[in-house]
This record gives sequence, structure tokens and C-alpha cells, in this order.
Amino acid sequence: MAASVVTAGGALSSHTQESPEQDTSYLRVAHTVADAPAVNVTVGNETVASNVSFGNVSNYATLSEGTHNVSVITAGGSDLTLFEGNVTLESSTATTLYTTGEVSAGADTSFEAVTLGNDASTPAESESAVSVAHMSPDAGPVDVVIVGGPDNDTDGATPTETMTPTDNETDEETPTDDETATATPTETATPAETDTEEMVIAEDLTFRNASAYVNVPEGNYTVEIRASDTDEVVATADVSVEGGQAYTAIAAGYANPEDAPIGESFTVETVQDATVSITLPETEDSLDETATPMTNGTDAPATNATDTPEGTETPEGTETPEGTGTPEGTETPEGTETPTETEAA
Repeated sequence: MAASVVTAGGALSSHTQESPEQDTSYLRVAHTVADAPAVNVTVGNETVASNVSFGNVSNYATLSEGTHNVSVITAGGSDLTLFEGNVTLESSTATTLYTTGEVSAGADTSFEAVTLGNDASTPAESESAVSVAHMSPDAGPVDVVIVGGPDNDTDGATPTETMTPTDNETDEETPTDDETATATPTETATPAETDTEEMVIAEDLTFRNASAYVNVPEGNYTVEIRASDTDEVVATADVSVEGGQAYTAIAAGYANPEDAPIGESFTVETVQDATVSITLPETEDSLDETATPMTNGTDAPATNATDTPEGTETPEGTETPEGTGTPEGTETPEGTETPTETEAA
């Protein structure tokens, strides 16, 4: 099956936000319920996204940190509330709320809202950070494999993990009216080449989870999504990624649409994500050899503290160890040099 590929919106303005407030957070909604109509999204009493259809992602809404009441309501006059509950956002984070499962009467998979963090570190200009989100209700665990990379050559371009998720467990309980099920990205080991033409970027990825971000060279890729237990190809998709950006490839729809309440075929939507940049304080090109930082914030000489370098005066306020000073009233004989080292008493 060839999956349809849609590059959806959802990134922050210009992908970065200049000097956001310290308590700023970002939230967007991904509509992955194949048998549900388009939806509107409200936070508190404000509508932050309108008419978001299946397979699309809203833009990030800028919010303050803390707990917000979020509602996902069907558009077009039906006004069916799919989700209403509290979502807690931490400062300086970007989060995607996924609507998942099914809403049709007698559906096999219950509806559930899942939040996943977009925590990719900003990649190099020649690389892209890529994650895969599994949101197909009738597809079991899958492996995601790059079978063709830039110029159809993936040799020597093994992707590297950019962020280690904190957990790989998903809350299996259906969320109550005032909370969401929170799932952290599924941890994956550092991807390795299976041969010179394939690279595994996610293994045993289960429904309602996302893989860790990995860095790959920018360019166009052909990706296969395979059933983990049988290695059968569920779908093949072409994905294009730009350098210096982060993306999530969202697998949604039905792997077996003929058995589904609504025949939305398996799709792969590639959306641009927010990224995390770390700015370190400016430092000298090399360490100061005369001072070593200490935990109390003071500097200590790099040399033995009991030795005073020749020609160096004892710092003001430094006491001479008892018994090492010149006896009172004793003059230093002319021509006699003062010892350069002070021995411990």
C-alpha cells in the first residue's frame, strides 16, 4: 500500500520564537481520528483552531504555563464534544495533543486524547530531526525503515538519537473528563543500519506512541512501515525534510480500511515541529591555567596551595601559618633571600 503523504502546518512562526517569556508554552492539536469530522479546538473560552480535518495539525497556540481547559468539538454544526479536559503545560515546552481512536458506534477502539512533547534538539543545518508517531488504531506494533535516502544512498548516514525520552510506557486508561492520557515518546535505541540500503529509525512502535527523534541528513527519503511481528510492509511513503528543522511523521488512518467504519486509508502526514536550542555561556578559548572553578563559586590556584610561586606576593588577608613567620625583632641578614616556599607547620 502506498501511503498518501501530506506536509501539514503546525510550526511556530518562522519555526522559532524570538525571546519568549520564561513562562510561555505552546500547544497544537493533531486530528487522527479517521471516523470523525473536522473539529474546532478551544482553550478556556478562546477558539485556537477551527475546522481541523482528519490528517491535519493546527498551528501552535501560545499559552502560559500551567493547567488549561481544552475542548475538541466537531465542526459543521454538529457540536459533538470529542474531548474536554485539563491539559497541564510546562514552561518553555511545545506539546501536541493527539485525538486518537474511533468515535463511531460499536467501534473497536475507544476515543482517547494523548499529549506528546516536541522536544527535539535543534539539528545542524545539514541535518533534520525526525520522529514517527503511531496513530493508526488497527495497525499493531510497527518498525519504520528508511529504504532510500538522499540520492538513493543511505550508506554511511546512520541517524543519531537527539533526545532520550523519559519513559516508554503509555497510560492505558481512558482519560476522565478533566484530564488527558499523557504518553511520552517511545524510547528507541540508537538506530543502526540493517544493511547498506536500509536504516531502522523506529522499532516495535505501538499505537498512541512516538519514537525518539533521530538526526538524518536533509533530503528526500523513501520510508517503509512494517509490521514488527511479520516484517510485512504496511505502507510505503516518500518523505522530504530540510536541514536545521524537526519533523514528526504521523501514521494515521486504517491499515485495513475495508474492515473500518469509514474507509480512511492509511496515511503519513509529515509535520514540522518546534525545536529546543541550548545556549551556553561564553567561555574563553582555553581554561585559565591559574584558576580552577570550585563549587562555592570561588577560584583556587591550580598549583599546590602550600606553594607560593617565586616572586608572587601573598594575597592580602592571607595569614602566615603559625610558627613559620620570622621571629619578632630578627632582621633578615643582608643578602639572604626570602624562601620561596612556605612549609606547612
